[in-house]
Order: sequence, then structure tokens, then C-alpha cells
Amino acid sequence: MGLDRAAGPGDPICAVARLIITPDAADIRLGEIRREALIAAVSTPIIQVWDDIVTMPVVGLVDSVRAADMKSALLAAVARTGAKFAIVDLTGVDVVDTATADHLLRVMRAVQLLGARCVITGIQPSVAQIIVGLGLGLPGVVTLRSLREGLRFCLRDLGYAVRREQATP
Repeated sequence: MGLDRAAGPGDPICAVARLIITPDAADIRLGEIRREALIAAVSTPIIQVWDDIVTMPVVGLVDSVRAADMKSALLAAVARTGAKFAIVDLTGVDVVDTATADHLLRVMRAVQLLGARCVITGIQPSVAQIIVGLGLGLPGVVTLRSLREGLRFCLRDLGYAVRREQATP
């Protein structure tokens, strides 16, 4: 079939496409596994901020599944690095349910069982109310306002002199 003229602006264009390669179930599952691993790595990042100090910044919604992932990741990092301090920064968490608050406290206790001290930073007022409302204590857990204060506390406890340098003109 030949074309009498070239298509111009506004003329309808018709095209037909056909899938030549179909992904099989193994390719699809591998893609899902990679996506799940990426999501897990992003949702529970562990950062070694100094010798003997790791931190886990937590941002967004924390449900029971994510809290369990956080516990596994943090305990593995403490064991792998031999960290003496684990800072859990909750600055980016606005609300948790009661089950999640309880799970987070279990994370703190598990870190202590590995011989590290747990420091919680950035607890928001709503999260503090839930913890107090549950009547959950935080024995042996240091709580501070910010990640900066938490890092300063850990460094001082490790014997570092932490002071602000004067700016030179």
C-alpha cells in the first residue's frame, strides 16, 4: 500500500506496535527483589559518623514492619562495626502508633544487649506523648534534642574534646 502524500500538521497518524520480548516471571521477580532491597536500604540507612558511633536517621511514617527492619539493620551495624554508641535520630518522625513506640524501645534494649549505648535524638512532642502515655520507661537510654547534641555527647563520652573553633579573620 503506497502513500499519496506526506502527513501534514493536524493529519491523523496511525501506528501499530507489537511487544517482541516478553519478560518472564523470573525477570519480574528479580526486579521486585531489587526494588524491595533499595527501599529497605533507603528506609533504614545506617551511617558511621565517627569511630565507634553509628547513627540511623529516621524520616517519615514508622509502622511495625519498618520498625522491625530498623531493628535488624541497626543491630547488624552495631555488631559489624563494634560501635559503642548508636544514635537513633527521630527528628523526621511526627507520629508513631503505640505498637511502633514499643518496638522502638525494644530496639534500644537490644542495642544495649550488644554492649553499645543508645542515644535517641529529635523526639517530637507527639512521639514523646505516646511514649509517656504508654508508661514506657527509657532506662539507660540518653535522649537529647538534636543529632548535633547526640554526637557531641557521644564524642565527649569517648574522651574527645569537643569545642567550637574561633573563626579567623
